[in-house]
Amino acid sequence: MTEKNTANKSFITGAMIIAFSHIIVKLIGALFRIPLANMIKPEGMAVYQASYSIYLVLFVISTAGLPVAISKLVSKNAAVGNREKVQKILRVAFCILLVIGIFGTFLLLAGARWFAQVMAIPEDYIAIMALAPSLLFVSLASVYRGYFQGYQNMYPTAISEVIEALFKLFVGLALAGALLPKGAAFAASGGILGVTTGSMFSAFFLILYYMSYRRKQKRIPVHFENGEFKQILKTVIWIAVPITIGSSVFSLTNMIDAAMIMRRLSGIGYSDTAYKMMYGYYSGYAITLFNLPATVIVGMSISIVPAVSMAMANRNRIQARDQISSAVRISWQIAFPAGIGLAVLASPILHLLYKDTDFILPMNSVLPSNPFLAFFCNNQDGTRLLSFLGLAIGMVCVTMVTNAVLQALDKVWMPVFNMAIGGIVKVIANYILIGIPEVNIMGAPISTTLCYATTLLLNLACIHNTLRVNYGFMDTVFKPLISVVAMAVTARFSYSFFMNYFPNIISTAFAICAAGVVYLVAMFLLKAFRKSDVELMPKGERLAVIMGRWLG
Repeated sequence: MTEKNTANKSFITGAMIIAFSHIIVKLIGALFRIPLANMIKPEGMAVYQASYSIYLVLFVISTAGLPVAISKLVSKNAAVGNREKVQKILRVAFCILLVIGIFGTFLLLAGARWFAQVMAIPEDYIAIMALAPSLLFVSLASVYRGYFQGYQNMYPTAISEVIEALFKLFVGLALAGALLPKGAAFAASGGILGVTTGSMFSAFFLILYYMSYRRKQKRIPVHFENGEFKQILKTVIWIAVPITIGSSVFSLTNMIDAAMIMRRLSGIGYSDTAYKMMYGYYSGYAITLFNLPATVIVGMSISIVPAVSMAMANRNRIQARDQISSAVRISWQIAFPAGIGLAVLASPILHLLYKDTDFILPMNSVLPSNPFLAFFCNNQDGTRLLSFLGLAIGMVCVTMVTNAVLQALDKVWMPVFNMAIGGIVKVIANYILIGIPEVNIMGAPISTTLCYATTLLLNLACIHNTLRVNYGFMDTVFKPLISVVAMAVTARFSYSFFMNYFPNIISTAFAICAAGVVYLVAMFLLKAFRKSDVELMPKGERLAVIMGRWLG
């Protein structure tokens, strides 16, 4: 195998390790979120999600840019064998994240009541305070995750995330159940404490793993020259700040989302109870499933940064182009059908997972005046929220990958500008659409789709202008589109057919399996999968031989 293929294969293998761990994490998360939602009901989920949206803004500020900056700098120095510089980068990063973690924790503790008032849910302050310590633990964990990712070692990140999810599951559900008699707000806070506990044990694992790893390495004396600590600090911050700002854009718009949705719904006639229920359906149920496909793709975005950074450090632009085109193509071919599948089967999937929930949205006190909009949005069917969100899933996943690519290409400010534009589109569309009585809460997923479509197109254009990457329209867009249409038709009609003979759980499972088979068959018949992509997977050469003439 050539050096180029070895590097590409290492990148895909790393992505698959992270993807596999994230699948496990999301499955554990589903075991946590679904019973929690059934336990505390939509009103309690509104409290849980509102506190979590505030936490995510500070979480992104604390951890989004710095691990990527660490990974990028470590990979560049590792590529030229400068281990001393790697250790210096690690020490500087640790100091930065320790300070940020302590400050973020204090900010949430001190400002819990103010944040709760801003979110229009005063009782939410308890959950916000329960989340506060996790910022410190997540910050410390991010140091070591970025370090190992720089060496394209994804195992520590993967294991630590599974540990975090397991503690969240067991501790969170146990505390939520114990506090349920005190009310939904206390029960939601119990669930949030599970998040904090999970982040603590995840950080402990990474610290112990690093200590064990260092004992096996030859010790290198580290001496900072005059001004070197400050110089590394400036470099880390210069890379991290735009990445953090870019990542904060969507977290910030999600927090604005929470406040805007409830206030706009109130403005068109919904009561306090009604708009909390609607936001609970949207954020606690639909968004939970909306985030699942990104689980597989996030590994690609994590792995692509050190891979492309190493290629560019070695001045190998051809290898970088190959890695980028494969990442974009594979991400779309996975995420696009997943999103459309969720859109088509939204109702049976939601009713399967949340059996005690009817997903009937409350009626507006203002009577709809536009029959077309009322029919299109069907503003009493809560499952339509997931159907509309499904259209955005493919764009969300590829946006994550293209953001990472731009960061690896040293275009760290481009994702910021592009996501800021997308965020502005989201906020404006939210304000307009949710304020239309016939659309109401359905305006939120529609604005999300417009937001990510805008950002993705801008990202792809920037990458092409930088490296002249050929994405391959036929294999990346046209052939998957034909395959997805066949898949969607199969899913819809097979579910209707099976429901005549089987209960919902069996019918849904059969429909998903039938749709998946049709998609794969159509992709093989159209030769949409490239041989070069398959060869990058573990045992890929053997798979490529078996698939033979069905590969493009």
